[in-house]
Amino acid sequence: CIYCENNTYSAASGAKLASECQGCLAHSSSPAGSAVQTACRCEAGWSGPNGGACSVCGSGTFKNSIGDAVCTNCTINTYQDEDGAKLASQCRVCPKDSSSPAASRTIDACICDEGQYKNDSVDWTCNVCTFGKYKDETIDSNCINCPVNTYMDELGSESSGDCKPCPSNSSSVAGSRTSNHCLCDKGYSGYAHEVCVACMPGKFKEVPGHTSCKKCSANTYSTTNAAISAVTCLACPKFSSALEGST
Repeated sequence: CIYCENNTYSAASGAKLASECQGCLAHSSSPAGSAVQTACRCEAGWSGPNGGACSVCGSGTFKNSIGDAVCTNCTINTYQDEDGAKLASQCRVCPKDSSSPAASRTIDACICDEGQYKNDSVDWTCNVCTFGKYKDETIDSNCINCPVNTYMDELGSESSGDCKPCPSNSSSVAGSRTSNHCLCDKGYSGYAHEVCVACMPGKFKEVPGHTSCKKCSANTYSTTNAAISAVTCLACPKFSSALEGST
């Protein structure tokens, strides 16, 4: 008797013709001389019951053996964008400083880690958050500006808690990068990274910054400390006068 060829089987006794050897279903195979349909087993990259229909392993999965085993998910921090993968090595590693869940199907499933954001250029890369920004979640988003009245002088921050408060009596805009961006408030003069000093009585300052306090004009006076407007400079009584900056 002659064996049925590879990828066929025959359960019939006394078979006389090669045509009585039935072919295995698509993407399955059997050794020569197979006598039962269940000898047909799904190929690597395909999954299904022995002797039954085989389904391709979808993207994000692979199967490296013949038989009825299920397709295996690619591990975390990898992705696989082709159907029918046969090897774990076909699961590609996410770009540096990014991560993905198991069974990820495309590179877009790789999300930049905390303190990193995706570069919008053609090359898929993660860049550290710049000064003045942070990113505290592994999500597909840009870095977040530190809030007003704070600054961030470090790269790659992973927490809003890294945003440092401006010194006393100073303020800054959102996304400030250094303490030099903290400006002394109205009514205070100096450089915030050193110290902001209140305008003395007889003086005022109407805008934030490091400019000096202005003196009240002649024939006026002010007893207000840290004055923010010239309206605090009051006119002298009738038939009296005063020098600039009088208190």
